[in-house]
Amino acid sequence: MLSLPKLLVRLRRGVLRRPARLLALLVALSIAADLLVGISVHSAAAPAGAAPLQDPGFLHHVTGRLASLEALCRVLFAAQLLIAGALALALAHATRREREIAARAASRSRARMAREVEQSQALLERLSIATQAAGIYCWELDWQTYAITFDASRLPPSEVAAASRRHFGAELGSDLFKWVHPEDQHIGGKTILDALARGDVHASFRYRIVLPNESVRHVQACARTYCGPDGKPLRSLGVSWDITAEVEAAASAARNAASERAMLERLSVATQAAGLRCWEFDFKQGRVVWLDQGLDPHDRSPEAIAAAGAAMFAEILPEDDAEARARTAEALERKLPMVSTRARRRDSDGTLHHVQLYQRLFYDERDQPARAVGAILDITESFQRQAELEALSVRFSIATRAANAGVWEYSSKDGSIWWNETMYSIYGCSPQSFRPTLESAIAMIHPDDLASAQSAWDEALQSSNQLRVEFRVVRPDGSIAHVMMNAAVITVLDTLERHLVGIAIDMSERVAAEQRERRLQKQLREAFHQAGMAEVATGVLHNVGNVLNSLGVAASTAQACLKSQQVERVGQLSALLEANRESLADFMVNDERGKRLPEYLSALGARLVSDHDLVGQEFQAVSEHVDYLRQIIHAQQSFSRMGGAHESVDIGELIEVALTLKAQSLKGVEVVRDFDKLPPVLTDRYKLLQIIVNFIANACDAIAMGGSGAPRVAIHVRSDLGRLQIEVEDSGVGIPPELAARIWEFGVTSKPRGHGFGLHSAALAARQLGGSVAAHSDGRGLGARFSVTIPISESRPDTSSRRS
Repeated sequence: MLSLPKLLVRLRRGVLRRPARLLALLVALSIAADLLVGISVHSAAAPAGAAPLQDPGFLHHVTGRLASLEALCRVLFAAQLLIAGALALALAHATRREREIAARAASRSRARMAREVEQSQALLERLSIATQAAGIYCWELDWQTYAITFDASRLPPSEVAAASRRHFGAELGSDLFKWVHPEDQHIGGKTILDALARGDVHASFRYRIVLPNESVRHVQACARTYCGPDGKPLRSLGVSWDITAEVEAAASAARNAASERAMLERLSVATQAAGLRCWEFDFKQGRVVWLDQGLDPHDRSPEAIAAAGAAMFAEILPEDDAEARARTAEALERKLPMVSTRARRRDSDGTLHHVQLYQRLFYDERDQPARAVGAILDITESFQRQAELEALSVRFSIATRAANAGVWEYSSKDGSIWWNETMYSIYGCSPQSFRPTLESAIAMIHPDDLASAQSAWDEALQSSNQLRVEFRVVRPDGSIAHVMMNAAVITVLDTLERHLVGIAIDMSERVAAEQRERRLQKQLREAFHQAGMAEVATGVLHNVGNVLNSLGVAASTAQACLKSQQVERVGQLSALLEANRESLADFMVNDERGKRLPEYLSALGARLVSDHDLVGQEFQAVSEHVDYLRQIIHAQQSFSRMGGAHESVDIGELIEVALTLKAQSLKGVEVVRDFDKLPPVLTDRYKLLQIIVNFIANACDAIAMGGSGAPRVAIHVRSDLGRLQIEVEDSGVGIPPELAARIWEFGVTSKPRGHGFGLHSAALAARQLGGSVAAHSDGRGLGARFSVTIPISESRPDTSSRRS
């Protein structure tokens, strides 16, 4: 319950705020006072029924009560007057205050409404700008007339038609339908009616507009339909906006998606063909989350992908895997976008492959590693090619240094030249003090060779031909270097820039050797043959040397026989007999020495006879060699005077002379003679003897070097149709295949101490006789066969022989 003070406070607030309440309170108080007075009068009159009115006390009591009531009524009347005045003042004040409050409230309401109108207008303007910027337009469809009107209240009158044309390319109103695509003219109405049939007043649809320039625009529309009491549509309010860009983007995205799928399929085929394996690694999960190869097409679960990825990395050798992980960790720490490493991978069959690992690293918003997309490329073939190229480069470098060949490259773009170290050595320059350029290189060419070198250089650059030129270089110290230069023109496809890449060989030593050889040949020609036939003179010297060698062997043998003869033993025997002259019979019978004396004398006599015969044979050989020397000298003298000497020659006798000359070398060798019966023929005895002796000497040397059978030399002589063929066959070491085609060249020999002139001189002699030589061998260790064929004519009976 409320306390009295609170009640009074509430009454005071209510009365001051509500004058009507104050008036009601005053009336209630007046009624209460009247009631109190009436009750008092009634109370005072109540005893009258019990006591007579004549009672003086009673009358005095009534009189007192009436006086009190009169006084109370006066007080109440005065209080009512005061209250009525106060009430009138309060009512006037309250009325005035309520009017002021109402006026202020009305003013505030009008201001608020003005602000709200202003805000609504601003909002409408912003909405208008936003919808215009977004290409959104409001419209209303009247289902009675089926006409469209656009809401232009938010647009300036001058922009209504322009805005409509911007959006639809046509005037406002129902003329819009003439621009709608024929296939879409009824799509809007049908969509709205279908939505109403479902009980939905909202509908959304798309349609196309064909503008006068035949371009097609796509429009998206949303509408809300209002129906009458009968449920029929009356009007539809809607918005529409141009979605051509979105439709075209969606179509392009669809095409791009199809193209992307096709591209991915082709890329998958290409990567498989190229040996690429692509993958993606999630650093958060710590496993491979995508793999394009090595998976069952029907099992591409995350677990299967992770297992296949782990198996793929497990194939990498441990040491290379550790290196790759370290490189990746370093790249992640440095926040690098890319990392590339090389490693080795071993297949299940043990085959080792070299691979290149590429990784593209991605980081999250906190700059932490998120994922890595990578590829593994098999570079085994390129690695092997690179290794082969490096090995080839090393070999080429070694070969160029061994051959004293310089490598260079010229660029036509800036005229720069690159030299290797050997080029500086050839040109006699120092890499520290000389910078090679085209001008400096040309300036060092000998003036007599400059024109031809420059011409070859220009022709190679202009026509992309091979450059091959020889010229002389004048070095800074004044010395001359003979240089042979070979180069090829290389054209860069992108810039069509021409490069000359070539090699320069220092020919100075070879040129000097050729000059020395020419001088030597000139000296030989001048010394041995006035007509310039140095080969004949050299052949003579060669044969003389062979004879002198045989003479030396025969003389050494005779000297050895003489030294080994026991002539001093005859003196000793004579002294022994002289000492026992007196008792010679007893010495011969009883002395052991005397008993062996006849036997000793017989053996000593036989030894002396044998040594005498051997010495005689050697002296006979010496005589024959000297005779052969006399014949050679005579033939050379005759040739030098007459240019050649032909005589009647017995071929069998000539071959026997050749065998006699080489008898010392033929010891222990079986000699087979296979001669046709031939009459004497006219030919150059010396040249033919030279050929046969060289063939027999070559056969003896081949047998001495080894062979497959017993030592054997066979000489075959045949004559047919005016041509003579002499063939010497041996069982010696044979002809090496690499020398078969060059066996007749000067200086070519397979003998450890040979000089390569014997067969060469034989070939020259056969050519001078108008014939030819030939050689054949079945291979190493299978012997060889040398033959000479010359034209001949029979000797006449009266032709004198010029033999010496």
